Amino acid sequence: MNAAAPKKDEGASARDASPLKQHLQNPDSADATLGVKRFATLQAHLALAGFSLTRAADGYYVIARWNQTRHLKTLEQVEQFHRRVAS
Repeated sequence: MNAAAPKKDEGASARDASPLKQHLQNPDSADATLGVKRFATLQAHLALAGFSLTRAADGYYVIARWNQTRHLKTLEQVEQFHRRVAS
């Protein structure tokens, strides 16, 4: 009787590429940590409003709801969007 080999975790590479993990691997920058917290806070606030916020590999931010997306270049633009939809 052969034991089944453990399956490779296919989601591991997606988790390893998260902005939080990338910034935490470079702890010498306090600005990077503040950026991660700012991103996480905006992500949570937008989730409460029914939107998802992700960061694309190219560095821009993607806000999505249903089948519509918006691509923004900076966190300042994301904050402006949040202020418009949270009102």
